[in-house]
Amino acid sequence: MLIDPNVDIRVYWSIQTRMSKSVRISEEFHEFITAHRADDETMEETLRRLVGGPHPDDVAGILSTETADRMHDRIDETRAGGCQR
Repeated sequence: MLIDPNVDIRVYWSIQTRMSKSVRISEEFHEFITAHRADDETMEETLRRLVGGPHPDDVAGILSTETADRMHDRIDETRAGGCQR
């Protein structure tokens, strides 16, 4: 990465420390996502739009820690097959 002397070094640090993950998808699905990607969107933005999920920053702090913990527990129970409906 080339460093522009006119940009605060903290900007580069922020960019470099962002977490990212690699996800394996089929060529067919990649073509689907690319076909639905707007010119001004990143792949992440396209995927978020296609799946309809909110950006984590938009929902941060909405739930109390206790409520979030109960929700996680309930999701784990459901996934384990122990949830009564």
